[in-house]
Amino acid sequence: MSNYDPEWKFVTGLDKQSNGTYSPDLDRLIDASKPRKVMAKKEYAALHQEINYLDKNKKWISLFINKIQVLWSSRTMATNFTGYSQNHSPKTVQRVDYLAYLGSIILIVFSWIGSIDLFKMKFNNNLYLLLLPLLAFVSAQLLIEVQGRYRIEFLPIIAILAAVGLYRVVTKKIYKK
Repeated sequence: MSNYDPEWKFVTGLDKQSNGTYSPDLDRLIDASKPRKVMAKKEYAALHQEINYLDKNKKWISLFINKIQVLWSSRTMATNFTGYSQNHSPKTVQRVDYLAYLGSIILIVFSWIGSIDLFKMKFNNNLYLLLLPLLAFVSAQLLIEVQGRYRIEFLPIIAILAAVGLYRVVTKKIYKK
């Protein structure tokens, strides 16, 4: 795997108008028929334009908040690329998408509870092996293009944290100091 257009992820990711998500307007900036060197210069200029806009208008924090919301609160669109909709009715697809979204939100809420609980108590340092990649992922997403489906790879870690949160809620053993 390689990325032949590294500037593009940053141009898209720092675009305040699209909240750091894919934008057809920005997509028109790219002309695949032109040499990569030419387009890299154009993208570099667009990147600096976005950074200057964010600096001048003090929009960094609001962009980051919106991007976190897109990453963790939007649909993952996991079924959009599976052909699932070709074999099922639109109503069934809508129900499955809703259930997937609901399940994702439940996982995330319980993972917050589990995370808070874990940080309040002493835990084995090996847990950092799970948390550090997740934190690195979230940090990278603040700068590059973000979509809800990008969190899919981290759902196993979220599920582990959610299991801790669910256990604490079900057993009412919320850790207190």
